[in-house]
Amino acid sequence: MRNIATILGQGEALDCYNMQLQDASVIAAKNENARIEQAMAIIDSITDPLDKAKMYKKIFGDCCDVPQSCGGCGCPEPTPPPVV
Repeated sequence: MRNIATILGQGEALDCYNMQLQDASVIAAKNENARIEQAMAIIDSITDPLDKAKMYKKIFGDCCDVPQSCGGCGCPEPTPPPVV
């Protein structure tokens, strides 16, 4: 009977598992938004424009422009390619 009610618009179209997946997706999106808001608040509190730009790049971008420049910003040193 539930399927007929769903077709008629009077019941839930998702089963319990899919409803939980949808809820988890909403929670994950809210957590990501909170993380971004917190990071932006930290960045906004920095007064030096150069430091602000460095922090923005560190949080939201790739740490380094090219692999050769890694290490100075706190990211791990790149591992050299294996010798063949």
